[in-house]
Amino acid sequence: MEVVGGERLGGDGGADDLHELGGSLEGSLLAPPRYKMLIVTWLAVFPLLTAFNYALQPVFQGMPIWLRVLIGTTLVVPLMTYVVMPRMTRLFKAWLYPVWSEGGPSDVEIGDDHD
Repeated sequence: MEVVGGERLGGDGGADDLHELGGSLEGSLLAPPRYKMLIVTWLAVFPLLTAFNYALQPVFQGMPIWLRVLIGTTLVVPLMTYVVMPRMTRLFKAWLYPVWSEGGPSDVEIGDDHD
C-alpha cells in the first residue's frame, strides 16, 4: 500500500482522529501530512480567536489573564473540534486527501489493512 504523505488513521484517539472527512468513505483513511493539518488548523484558529477576543474585549477588561484564557479555551476548543474543523476538513478535502479526492487508489480498497 502506498502511503501518500501521511500515516494510517487507527482510531487510537489521537489528534488526527478528531478531524473527520465527513463523507461516505468507510474504513481506514490515510492521515494527511502534519504540515497540511497545521495550516488548516491555523486558518481556522486565527480568525476564530480574533473574532472571539474582539467580541468579548469589553467583558475581558480587568480580568486576570488566566481567567481570560480559561474562558477562551473553554469556548473555542469545543467549537473547533465539533463545528469548525470538520467543515474545514471538508473544505480542504482535495488538498488534504488528494488520493481519495481522485476516486481512491486503484490497487487499494478502503479498509485494507496492509501497509
